[in-house]
Amino acid sequence: TKGRFNLGESGKLYQNRYWHDTQFDIVDSMKEFFSTRNKTLTSASLAWVLSNPVVTSAIVGASKSGQLTDSLQAINVKLDETEMEFLNSLWYRLARINDPAVALR
Repeated sequence: TKGRFNLGESGKLYQNRYWHDTQFDIVDSMKEFFSTRNKTLTSASLAWVLSNPVVTSAIVGASKSGQLTDSLQAINVKLDETEMEFLNSLWYRLARINDPAVALR
């Protein structure tokens, strides 16, 4: 299949950085949490990033028009206090990679 995780050396970098049980567990938590809140994971995640006052922009990538449409919905998404606290807590659960090769990219 095509995708970032199958791009030779770059794919290995993505796998080392993102392919961990912790990340999958967090996505599962988000799916469960937002399943009854009428928000997609993409739009909720981007709304959370854009709500951070020190973030000046979000880099959005899409390979299909539906992905771009979903991402653009983030500008219309308002996260309530419970949603913000939930997403903040997930951020602090993410594993941090202590690898100079990753940090220097």
